[in-house]
Amino acid sequence: MSQFEPSTSPVRNRNSVRPNLVVRPIHPDDATDIYAIISDPKVAVGADWIPVKEYLQIKEWAANPNTEQHRLVAEMNGTVVGVGWLIQKSRPRINHIGQTELIVRPDHWGQRIGTSLAIAILDLADKWLNLKRVEASVVSNNARAIRMLQNLGFDVEGTRRASLYGDGQWQDENLLARLRGFEKRSDSSEATELVKQDGPFEKLAIENRYLSVRPIQPDDVSALYDIFRRPEVCRTTLQLPSQEIGLTEDRVFNPPAGIHRLVAVVDEQIVGTISLKQRQNPRRSHSAGLGMMVHPNYWGQGIGTCLMESILDLADNWLNLKRIDLDVNVDNSAGIRLYKKFGFVVEGSKRYHIYGDGRWTDSYFMARLK
Repeated sequence: MSQFEPSTSPVRNRNSVRPNLVVRPIHPDDATDIYAIISDPKVAVGADWIPVKEYLQIKEWAANPNTEQHRLVAEMNGTVVGVGWLIQKSRPRINHIGQTELIVRPDHWGQRIGTSLAIAILDLADKWLNLKRVEASVVSNNARAIRMLQNLGFDVEGTRRASLYGDGQWQDENLLARLRGFEKRSDSSEATELVKQDGPFEKLAIENRYLSVRPIQPDDVSALYDIFRRPEVCRTTLQLPSQEIGLTEDRVFNPPAGIHRLVAVVDEQIVGTISLKQRQNPRRSHSAGLGMMVHPNYWGQGIGTCLMESILDLADNWLNLKRIDLDVNVDNSAGIRLYKKFGFVVEGSKRYHIYGDGRWTDSYFMARLK
């Protein structure tokens, strides 16, 4: 594996794939070379940006480090010819995951520049960050990049259909992942355990009671907090039962761009919530991610169906979204059935995606195309 030092001075790899190549951390002075790579349409086709970014955007990006993002460049004869980065997931239950991306100047394709960057990034992931899972998304027709990652231990876990638009066409993306410290498996069902629909909570019937769906309001904080921290809800989401109400307040009062949120109400009591977050990247703005939670007291009574009907009406008839996607634990059989009822299809499985309730679980990534 390549070795490098966290400094701004060039450090030659002791085991570099190419002896005249230096892999080192990014420096603000690299902005001009990086801009030449990023603004090349040949590179943009296989990435997720448009090839008309302005130089000042790249200059600002190169000069502003982020503690969750680790950025390396490949330098040859004093010129940066490749860039790679690794972003560690910040949420506690998935912070064993890093997401990587690599780009190389077209006139250096086929010279194993990407391999050198990938080796250095995996060295960082394994020996310094102790990551258990490293992911990469690659457009499906980029056979060279997929083959390179497979040679480094990555496996294709599935294909996200029409997840990207570029060069005048819809593009599929393969999700690849490399595991460390886990037993690899191809069938996620080996680790499944059905979520029990009966538990230490009171079942409350909603027959003959008024059910409505409406947007979130400021006064909903306490009721939403009660749902978010329920262990039964946390098990099948990314929530934690230890979360404080201030986190819920922040979510309600400071929503991210592009999000649309609804709640299900039974006789003025909030019993579930659903959100649709439209992606702000221009090449992904046709798509949105979906998330949903229902209070355990009201599981199995059609709350999820009502929420799905409302949010999909918004997606189809007002936002004109082409793709809606979501992650769902493989052991959440009720959730999987609900999503399939509304046209969602399993596109693949993220192995060892989430830790919670004392166990690792895989997640299906599902999508509905219009």
